[in-house]
Amino acid sequence: MVRSLMVVDQSLTGGSACCLPAEKTSKTAGSALLAISRCRQGRRQRTSTGRRELSIPVLNVPLCYARVELQTSTGLVRLHPEWSAVMLSGQQAAVLAVLITARGTPLSREAIWAAMSRGYRPPAAAQIGVVIANIRKKIGAARILTGADGWWVRDPTAPEPVGTDVLSFGGLRLDVEHRYVLDGPARPIRLGPQEFAVLRTLVEAQGVPCSRSWIWSSLPPYERPATIAAVRMVVHRLRERLGRSRIITGGGGWRLAGPAKPRPHAAEWAGVRLVRTTSETWLAGRNAPVKLSPQQAEALQVLIDAQGEPRSGAQIRDGMSARARPKNAMAVGSVISRLRSKIGRDWVATGRAGWWLTDPTAAPHATQLLVPGGGWLDPDRRQGEVGERRGPIDGVNRACEAD
Repeated sequence: MVRSLMVVDQSLTGGSACCLPAEKTSKTAGSALLAISRCRQGRRQRTSTGRRELSIPVLNVPLCYARVELQTSTGLVRLHPEWSAVMLSGQQAAVLAVLITARGTPLSREAIWAAMSRGYRPPAAAQIGVVIANIRKKIGAARILTGADGWWVRDPTAPEPVGTDVLSFGGLRLDVEHRYVLDGPARPIRLGPQEFAVLRTLVEAQGVPCSRSWIWSSLPPYERPATIAAVRMVVHRLRERLGRSRIITGGGGWRLAGPAKPRPHAAEWAGVRLVRTTSETWLAGRNAPVKLSPQQAEALQVLIDAQGEPRSGAQIRDGMSARARPKNAMAVGSVISRLRSKIGRDWVATGRAGWWLTDPTAAPHATQLLVPGGGWLDPDRRQGEVGERRGPIDGVNRACEAD
């Protein structure tokens, strides 16, 4: 029984093809022009009355997108503006037809395999990658890009996208929306989800070294490796794809090769302003600065960069430079204790998740509760934000946990 017929609608500009059920094509099939031809290998194509269904590769309908023109009846591909032509096999033409029809939308191997005609499908969807690799060798790797979401056709002569979804550093360009990487003008690099997420963290650092703990905490939960130590393996795979010279080890972590972006001379958040050149901090409501040691200034810089998010001892230590870094994560507590004694314990809150900055001069959040004996309790964090009176706050926390 005939399931479907491929009909050419000549009323559309340039011709188009559509697949309709057989019961709906009784009137249309007679007037449609089906240009059935032999394929390049000389194998005879079955018509709609045979066991094979008609599909795009056996129709004499050219498909065009991104300056790639595919003649589906012969497998001839014309490339513009090079004005060159290459021949594809029937299976390669079927895969390219699916990618052209997607018009720039990334497709996975499963989606490509399902969209192909049964007569041209490889035995398994896993073999789609091999077919696409052969197509890229013939028409150019820059015309078919690959990313975490699959493959898609792109015009290499088109201008590069600009905007907030495009990150660049050291000759690498990351399209966050489509999740692909370009090395140079038109060399695409295929990366997995974890590799792309780690590379994005390194690009956003703009040449500043990032430790494995910092990278692991910066990744989305669904893209993190199982352990912090596994970040090293992801970086190893990145070096194999990008080249070992692209990622430099030093300064307590990894960084991308390229000119590092200079950090601003001053950082400010929640009423705390730190002048890096002099290690002086200005607090809201005070007329004189507070002099800090280099180690305390770098610890405060990490808390300012966190913008109110808790940071553990290991995270604060990883964010400090090698010359000012304590011996271990346990020693960070002593640095924070001395910092709080200088600027005031109300400015640096502490809890089970670590330390974070607060502004005691600002009004409390609407969700915070006044704790008997002094201090505020944030039900979302379930940690006391004022460290002067730890006893009552800890008691309320234990009561909340018991409930």
